[in-house]
Amino acid sequence: MTIAEKVKKAIAAQLCLEESEITSAHTFDALGADSLDIVEISLFVEDELEIFFPDDYLPETGITTVETYIAAVEKYLADHPQTTMHIQH
Repeated sequence: MTIAEKVKKAIAAQLCLEESEITSAHTFDALGADSLDIVEISLFVEDELEIFFPDDYLPETGITTVETYIAAVEKYLADHPQTTMHIQH
């Protein structure tokens, strides 16, 4: 499973949506997510990828869409290769 697929899985689980309903272009507002939902999604992603984001990491990246969230996760993994487990890019 790719990073994008894991992120979409987390979003779908938190927001009670089908993964097929979520595109990279969706904003979190359009999906009905609030800031608490994004925190919960991040916790799910951390568990799935076996990583830990510092508290200030995601807010600093300017996440507004699924695409920017995926990009932030990919950047974090690229900047912290020691945290990368068996993840397909």
